[in-house]
Amino acid sequence: MSGPRLKQKSMLLLKWIWLALILGCVTYLLIQHQDNSTFYLREIDFVQFIASLSLIAVSKFFMTYTAYRALKNFDEHAATLAFAFYAYNISQLPKYIPGTLWQHANRLIIYTRNGINRRAALSSIAYENFWLLVTSFSLGLLTLVVFDQHLLFTTSEIVGSQWHWIWVVLGMFFLAGIVIAIRSPTLRVAGRNLIFRLITPDYFLIGSLLAVWLCLGLSVYVLLNTQQLSILSMFYVCGLFAFAYGCGFLVLIAPAGLGIREGILVMGLLPLAFSPAALELALLLSLHRLLYLITDVIFSGLAVLSQRRQDAVTAGQ
Repeated sequence: MSGPRLKQKSMLLLKWIWLALILGCVTYLLIQHQDNSTFYLREIDFVQFIASLSLIAVSKFFMTYTAYRALKNFDEHAATLAFAFYAYNISQLPKYIPGTLWQHANRLIIYTRNGINRRAALSSIAYENFWLLVTSFSLGLLTLVVFDQHLLFTTSEIVGSQWHWIWVVLGMFFLAGIVIAIRSPTLRVAGRNLIFRLITPDYFLIGSLLAVWLCLGLSVYVLLNTQQLSILSMFYVCGLFAFAYGCGFLVLIAPAGLGIREGILVMGLLPLAFSPAALELALLLSLHRLLYLITDVIFSGLAVLSQRRQDAVTAGQ
């Protein structure tokens, strides 16, 4: 076996080992504390499990459509829903390596290997992530301003003091990006194209992202043992999840925002009358993270199968 081929197989093996470790840690946390608290997994109805898993799965389809719309803005001929499904979902597992940046790097490689211009690939990923953050923080900040200003101030204090290094890292990435863009004609042109596209937003893409926050927020809401449906509570949980997701997304070294998202959700959900105590809520959010991870694995497998089927059809022609 050649060197590059061996290296590729080794990296793939390490990726799956890391993924198994994360899955094992989350499962262990749930089992370890099951008998030490008033929260038991068996108290959650099977319907709640299925509803949460289904809502996360639906959000994946909307995220696929978001990736498709972003790519279509910069390479209309290469953008197809089938290819977007493959590229988006197969690039989700690398974010657990850890680090959010890995999923973007993986998607860039997939795009360029499938004949998409590097400039268009970079622009589409940047465009998609820009609107992901804009919609998550817009919805999240609006929710917190209306319902829970205390959480907004608390989060600001934490980010401003204990997580001050995050802003240093982001600042360094921003300055490095400017320097690279100045020295790279490809990135410079891609930046100009991106700015032009931001002035004329894709409303289908924005609508798709809002549907993502609705589905993911509801996937948490259905796990809470609510006695009655409250539209205001549902909106609050959806907005809170969007805000927590955005914060976790910005912590580039955290695997899929692990810990950051859950911490903010615990702080935001505790004041709700129907929420369990802190430990029980943390376990419930660990369960939700487990369901999210399972969905990532399932959709990655579906992406591989869809690509193989497409390759077989192409070869047959």
